[in-house]
Amino acid sequence: MPQTSEEIAFLELYNKYQSYLENNRGLAAEIRRVVEPEELKHIPAFYKLTSGIHRKSDGLTRFVYCLPYLTHLESGNSLGKSLAKSTKKVNEKRIFMVLRSIYPNDMIQLRRLLQFTEPKVDLFKVDKQIFYWNKLAKQQILEDFFFYQQNKGN
Repeated sequence: MPQTSEEIAFLELYNKYQSYLENNRGLAAEIRRVVEPEELKHIPAFYKLTSGIHRKSDGLTRFVYCLPYLTHLESGNSLGKSLAKSTKKVNEKRIFMVLRSIYPNDMIQLRRLLQFTEPKVDLFKVDKQIFYWNKLAKQQILEDFFFYQQNKGN
């Protein structure tokens, strides 16, 4: 369950995008077709999706960029654990590509991973990682990935 107004806003954005998938597939497709996060700022779908949010920040852009490939599951896993648990085998080299790349390539690599694995995550464990995207967020994804890999036999 969301705790803060920020988490509620992320959930509302997610739900609004899901309604686009059902009712206005064209807007959802516009968001999926962009190659780099900054391209979102040049399409109407981004502004329609984020209407009501007065400040269009880079964090918001990153979150919307990843949104088409995230599935919210209440009490789900973190992003790193979801990538490790994926039925589609994620090579650790791909995780390191995300970690070592700089913006926007790191986000592009992350989005490709999300597209490949179709993770079911607890949005409240992932939203701020993508929104504030920094070394710490990348490190947390890596640690969650490897911690789950090492402990899944236990």
